[in-house]
Amino acid sequence: MNISFWGHNCFLIELDEQAILIDPWFSEKGAFFGSWHPWPSNYHLIDDLIARLSGKKVNVFISHEHQDHFDIETLEKLSKYCDSVLVPKYFDNFLSARIQSIGLDVLELRDMEEFSLDGKMTISAMIVDTGVNHDCAVFIKSDKKTFLNQNDCKVFDRVLAYEGHIDYYAVQFSGATWHPSCYDYDLEKKSDIARKKVKSKLMAIRQVVRKLEPTFFLPSAGPAVFPHLPDEFLQGDSIFVHQDILPKLFARGVTKPQYLRPGETLNEEMSTEVIAPPEQDEIDALKRGLPDVWENLEVEFSPSSLLTAVQKRLDEIKEFELENCPVLRLTWGAGSHNSIAVDLNEKVAFLEKDFKTYEKLYVLEADCKYFALMSDPLIRWQDLSLSFRARLSRSPDVFNTFINIFLSSDISNIKKAFETTLNISEERIIRTEPNSGKMFEFHRYCPHNGADLSDAEIDHEGNIICPRHAWKFKLSEGGNCKENDATIDAKEVEKTITLCERIHTRLTK
Repeated sequence: MNISFWGHNCFLIELDEQAILIDPWFSEKGAFFGSWHPWPSNYHLIDDLIARLSGKKVNVFISHEHQDHFDIETLEKLSKYCDSVLVPKYFDNFLSARIQSIGLDVLELRDMEEFSLDGKMTISAMIVDTGVNHDCAVFIKSDKKTFLNQNDCKVFDRVLAYEGHIDYYAVQFSGATWHPSCYDYDLEKKSDIARKKVKSKLMAIRQVVRKLEPTFFLPSAGPAVFPHLPDEFLQGDSIFVHQDILPKLFARGVTKPQYLRPGETLNEEMSTEVIAPPEQDEIDALKRGLPDVWENLEVEFSPSSLLTAVQKRLDEIKEFELENCPVLRLTWGAGSHNSIAVDLNEKVAFLEKDFKTYEKLYVLEADCKYFALMSDPLIRWQDLSLSFRARLSRSPDVFNTFINIFLSSDISNIKKAFETTLNISEERIIRTEPNSGKMFEFHRYCPHNGADLSDAEIDHEGNIICPRHAWKFKLSEGGNCKENDATIDAKEVEKTITLCERIHTRLTK
């Protein structure tokens, strides 16, 4: 199995004349309205990649619809070299339909369905399809080697349960969300939140590395750089970290990290140094050489069009009963006449004539261009949210799952996103809190994204920690999450002695 890296999350896996290309992204326009660009740059390598593909049977695998993984412009350039495109089967068929629209054959893979490529390699996808999370980890196997690319997918609970040896393990280690960078926090609080998020991500990766002991670790799916965003976007500590934080993870253990540059082929004898964060002059040079997609957009904004777009979304979710959701305020200027209030509980939206005081309020502030794009039925809101062109605040500062779904899903999947979140299984399990020895019964699956908490870590303070997003649920306080309005409904139960424990006690006396 020959593995080469082509930037961000793009890997080429070759075996004889067979090849699989993962998530190619080579557009100079970047992603998410030009906000994201790969580091190091890889735009100049597209012709080298095409030459590498020549004469091979090539299948492209697209992990999910985010533009730094699904770049339609690059796919169009590669289309005549591709045999077919493989995608996970998500409930929203946007990904497969968009690829078919440019004339490519698409094969959808169900969760962990193993697909054989000419009997020489197999590919399967471990899928997450809950709420706004449409993502997957991909396994590629030959008769001798296994390559696991987890990309952005936080399916750490399922990966930890994998039985079998992993030779190559690639995973995102840098951040990819607008919290806290786009939020109205002072620099100290923003940095503190970022450090905690980075720590939780690295702890999750370390658990996988220690449990599965892959031969090689290949950091990927970031970091991106943001040459066209304001300088203050990355002030202080940020979730968008670079490879210089990784060596401490591998100070001990059998796994060897390989810090591949775009265009490099993995050589099991190579010893590479981390890719350093870019200096400001490098970012400035990159900026000069790239088009500013956001600046070049020409759109017209109409508050009534935005109101129509918002109400259309509310109509999609009218059947769901919601309680205690904050009011969402969309505002594009000073004064209440420049804002729309959105009530998810009552499924109504209205132009505000006067600012009202709400018990719970979530505010998204942006310029008129942002809201003009929100009004366009062809624009996907998840792409717009990842442009990081908005500023957000919330009072109280508590995450609300349904506000997040409303802002980050698309009209094609918003109904299903609410449905899957509201219908996460409430199966209950019992676990012992190690420090106190007390036993608690609680929901087995995290209410945020459905992660399995059966084997989740319980820290020294009695919090059970979700293995996907590191949410902490205090067992002795009803299983509530302090930072989010979520709970696993924990209740202390009387400890009973099992037959096995009685036998063990007798045998040890």
